[in-house]
Amino acid sequence: MLNMMAELLGNSKKTIYRWKDENRPIISLLEKYFTKENVKEFLGTHQIEKLELIKNYTLEELKLKLNSKSTDSVKEIEDYLIVNIRYKIENHIKKSILKNILKKVLSENNLIDTANDINAKAQLIKAIQNYKISITKLEFKDWKTDTIQFITDYLISDEVFLIIKYPDKFLEDK
Repeated sequence: MLNMMAELLGNSKKTIYRWKDENRPIISLLEKYFTKENVKEFLGTHQIEKLELIKNYTLEELKLKLNSKSTDSVKEIEDYLIVNIRYKIENHIKKSILKNILKKVLSENNLIDTANDINAKAQLIKAIQNYKISITKLEFKDWKTDTIQFITDYLISDEVFLIIKYPDKFLEDK
C-alpha cells in the first residue's frame, strides 16, 4: 500500500513512510477509509465504483436506504442508477453528440437480447466500434471515439445495461 500511497500523493515511499511515522492525517485517512483495492482502482480508473454509486446521496438518504427493510431494493437501486446516469449524460460537455451516437447505435442493434448487467459495457462499446455509416465522415469517427471514452470513463456496466434497457429515459431531449 505504501507504493500506491506514494503514487497517489506524488511523493516518494520514503516521504510517505516518514509521514506515517509523524501520524499525518492524510495517511490516517487513506488507511482508515480506503482499502488497497480502492486505491488501486482509483489509480487505474480515476474513480472508485462503490463511491460512484453513492456520491449523489445525502447522509440522511443513505442512512434511510441502508436501514430500510425494503422488499423492492432492486427497483430502488435501478431508480438511483437512472438518476445518476441522467446526471452524467446531462453534464457531459458533448451530450448532444453522445445522445446522437447512442440513439443511432441502439436503434440499429438489439443489444437487450445479448447484454446483461455484467457484459453490457463491453457489448455497447463493441456495437459502437462496429457501427457503420454509408458516408465516411472523419467527424463521426471522432464522435464514436468520444462516446466510447465517456462510457469507459464514466459509466459502470450496470448503468450501461440500463441505457440499453431503457434508452428513452436517457436519450430523449427534454
